[in-house]
This record gives sequence, C-alpha cells and structure tokens, in this order.
Amino acid sequence: MAQTIYIKNSAVTGVEPTSLGKGEIALNISDGNLFYGDAGGNVSQNFSFIHSGATSIGALTATSGTFRSNVNISGTTHIIGVTTLASSVLTTTDINGGTIDGCNITVGEGKTLDVQEGIIDLRSATQLKTTAAQNLAILQGAGTNVDIGAHIMRASTFYSDASTGTAPLTILSTTVVPNLHATSATSVMTNANLTGDITSVGNATSIASDVIINADVKSDAAIAYSKLAALSDGNILVGNGSNVATSVNPSGDIDVTNAGVFSITSDVIINADVKSDAAIVQSKLNTNVDLGGSITFGNQADDVVTFTGPISTAGLTSSGVVDITNTTDASDATGDTGALRTEGGASIAKKLYVGSTIVSDNEQYFSTTGRLVTANNTSNYFGPNSQGVNYYYWNRDLGTSSTVITNKTQNLNSGFKLPYKAVLTGYHLNIQGRSTNDDISFTLVYCDGMFDGNVTSTSQTLVEAEGAQTITITTSNNFYVLDRRDQFTISVGAMTMLYPRFKKTSTAAGTTNYDFQLAIQYRIVN
Repeated sequence: MAQTIYIKNSAVTGVEPTSLGKGEIALNISDGNLFYGDAGGNVSQNFSFIHSGATSIGALTATSGTFRSNVNISGTTHIIGVTTLASSVLTTTDINGGTIDGCNITVGEGKTLDVQEGIIDLRSATQLKTTAAQNLAILQGAGTNVDIGAHIMRASTFYSDASTGTAPLTILSTTVVPNLHATSATSVMTNANLTGDITSVGNATSIASDVIINADVKSDAAIAYSKLAALSDGNILVGNGSNVATSVNPSGDIDVTNAGVFSITSDVIINADVKSDAAIVQSKLNTNVDLGGSITFGNQADDVVTFTGPISTAGLTSSGVVDITNTTDASDATGDTGALRTEGGASIAKKLYVGSTIVSDNEQYFSTTGRLVTANNTSNYFGPNSQGVNYYYWNRDLGTSSTVITNKTQNLNSGFKLPYKAVLTGYHLNIQGRSTNDDISFTLVYCDGMFDGNVTSTSQTLVEAEGAQTITITTSNNFYVLDRRDQFTISVGAMTMLYPRFKKTSTAAGTTNYDFQLAIQYRIVN
C-alpha cells in the first residue's frame, strides 16, 4: 500500500523557512517556492537542473513552478505552451531559423530591443505603433539632415518653430506654387496693371510724368549734379522774378569762369568801392606813376613817406621835417652824404634824424688793438682787464652771462665811456686765431647813462646791442672780418659804458689765443 510523504510547507504567500537541517526540504504551496538546507545548514533556493538531449517542458507559469536560479539546458529544447520567464535573461541564445508566431514580444520599460545585424521586416505588418516622443526620437536620432530623395513627404500641417531671423523654408525652385496663401509678403508677383503715379503693363512699371514733388525726394538723397538739366558753360543759377532758378551768365563788373574763378573787369573800381579802412599796403601800389600835379602825403605826426631813391620831383615841400634815410648815397658829386641837396647838387643841410633826434652825419669810432686769451670752453665770456680797453692784453673771465656782473671789482667792468649823448650804429672787427681755428663770437654790451661813474657796480643794467655774432676761423693765423657797421640805431645818454665781450663757440683745436682790431661806431647827438 502506497504511503503519503509530507514535507514542511506553508500556504501563506511570501513565507520562507528561517532554518532547515542539512538535506531537509520545505515548500511554500501558495507561491510554489521550494527551499532546502545546504551543507552548512543554511536555507537555500539555488537549484541547478542539468539535462542532456532533447527536452520537453510543458506549461511553466508562475503558478506551476519558478526557477530561481540558472537553468542550464544543452541540446534541443522544446517549450510547449505559454512560458513566462519572469526577471530572467536568455544568455547566448539564438532564435535561428524559426518563427515566433501567435505571441507578442514585449520589451519592458527601460529595456532595448537591439537588432545588431540583419533586417526587421515589417512589410506585412498593418501598423507600427510608436508614441510622439518615439517619433521625435526617431527623427532626431538621425543626428544630421534627412534627405528622402525624390520622394514626397505629406502632412496635414507643416509647422516651423524657427525664431525670427531664420528662414523657415529654403526653396531652390523659382516655379510658382499654386494655392499658396499668406497674410503678408515682402514681394508679390502679379500681372495686374497699376495706375496712378506709378503705372505698369505686365511686369514693366514706370513713374508717371510730372508727379514727383519735393516731399517725395529723400532728405539725404544726394542727387548727383550730372542728373540735373545741362547748365551752359560759365553760367550760374539765379532765382528769377517768379522765384524759379534760371541759368544766367554773370555780367557787369564781375565775371566767372567754368572753373569757379571770379574776376573783376578792368577799369571798373572807383573810390566808393574801396573800404574806408582798407589800409592798402604800399607794395600793392604802382610807384612809377606820373603824379600829374600836386599831391599831399600824410597829415599826422607819425606819418612817414619813404623814398628809396633820389627825390627828383619838380616841387617838394614840407611843413615839418624831411628825414633822409639814404645815408650811404654816394651819387652826390660834391661828396655830401645823407643831406638834402638842391637841384644842382649843393648841400642844404648836414643833419641826420634818428626818430626825433638830430644827430651828426659824421661817423665816430672807438678803436683798439689787442691780444685776447680765453679758456678752452664755449660757456664763458672774456673781455679787457682792469688796465682798460687800450691795454694790449685781454684775458679777464666775465662769467657765463654777457649781461650779468657777478663780482664788484674793477677788473670786471673795463670798457669804453661815451661822454655825450649819441646813437650807437654798429662796429667793425678784424680777428685771427693764433695757431688755432676755433670759431669765436663777439657781443657788444652797453649800460645807458651811468652818470655815477661807478664802473664796479653790480647793479648796472646791461643790454646787448644785438645778439652774439660768430666769426668762422677757417685757417689759423689769418684775419677774418666781421663788419656790423650801420646795423642798428640805439640812442644812449651821456656817460654810457660800452663793454666788448668774446666767447669761443668751438673747442676742437684747443688753443685760446687771438689777435684783434676793434672799432665801435656811433654818431653824436647835436
């Protein structure tokens, strides 16, 4: 008689034994889970089913059995009925040469159906269901532009979300698209004829005559002059009596060329045309004219009439003083220089004016000869020693300024003394370098009207008669001339001191001895 064997079991879903002896078996009859005690006395579900050869497995579902570990099957396996592989992976499995028919293949969420080779053939399928997100992913997954070749893409609505500034369509064809409607367009092709200020026939348009007004022209249109009506050579535009610009040729006292040069017609300027304070300079007057009668020059105290040559008019009268500036005129047969002469050449007077001062027409000179010894520099001035200007040897260092006395001593201030009022007019200098060709400069300095006679005073006001004049010493032991006679007119008072000053302007040769003859020119005030 058969016997029934009972093993540990539970009918409560999810219950598992907490302990099993080695080789002891337990079964949860509610969820079909089988447990056993392993060699260490632990509860385990690791079952391995190994079978070689053809294997047939009937219906295997969650309610009829669960493999909780690996199922290793070698050989050909036939699974009959509906089999659910929950949380299982088919590893290195080929479905090759067969058909999965009458069932669905469901790819769970987050899983991938990966067909790495071959073709998924959907030609006999009635539909391919995808979500909107999947459709977008399919197109975006291309990763580049999609070209469907010479095929048609159809849709009920075409929508572009391109932002302003990006053209939503690029059309290469210029063929007209029928039934294309838009609420606005930048250009419209139409064969309708236009009327009004702008007319058209077919595609040809034109502006009607006599319709453009000033307001139609852009403010900065800058219309080229070549676009205006022709203007005759030398003509200008002048508003006529009807306020219309009219081409006219200038006439009268002024004319204009086509180069825009205006000219005054000869013999048209009259006295009224000259501005009252025009102050026309003498250089613009024709000085070689026949006066044809009497003429009056100036009626003011400061009026000056200058004659650059001999005065040969038949009658010259003056209610004041006539200044003769041509003091070097040598054309007088009698030898008189700088004097008014009669028609026969006889001298009328021997007076010369400098400003309002009457001076002698005879030149006067202070003169001396000496040996000059300087330092070999270009900074310091040298002049006569305390023995005076007529002492042969000059080697006194006068400092670095021609007009500053730096020490109150007689040695600094030796010079020429003018006992009377005079006019300084120049000087003449001959100088040679003794075994030297270093250039040297000369400056004439004066102190006006020093009545106290204190030639040692450091408070004197010294003035240069003119700037320093340089003498170029080309060859040593040869005299060179510096002629500055009649180069200035400086009125000075009696007791004026004159100080000569020398300074080297080059030091290449290194020697410092010079020989000179100096004459200072002046004229005595009457």
